[in-house]
Amino acid sequence: MLDIGCFHGLTAGERIDYAAEITRITEPGACLLMFAFGPGRRGPLPRGTDRAEVERTFTQWRLISDVADTGVLPPPVRRSNPRWFHLART
Repeated sequence: MLDIGCFHGLTAGERIDYAAEITRITEPGACLLMFAFGPGRRGPLPRGTDRAEVERTFTQWRLISDVADTGVLPPPVRRSNPRWFHLART
C-alpha cells in the first residue's frame, strides 16, 4: 500500500477507520509505505502525525522504519518535518 499525504490530513476518528480498513483489505506480510508531515499547525497544511501516533493507530502492523525526507523538497515542506513510515502487517 502507498499513502502519499492522506493519513496525516485525517481527523483522529478518520485515522482509526483508515487503519482498520487498510488492515481489512490486506493480508499478513503486506507493506504500507506512508509519507506524512510531522505534527504541527501550519496554516492550510495537514496537522501531521508522528511515530507514536502511527504505532498507536496501526495496532496490527509493525513499524519497520521512520525516515526523515528533506532531500529535494522545497523549504516550506522541509520545515513540516516530512517522514516516510514503513510498516508491515503482522
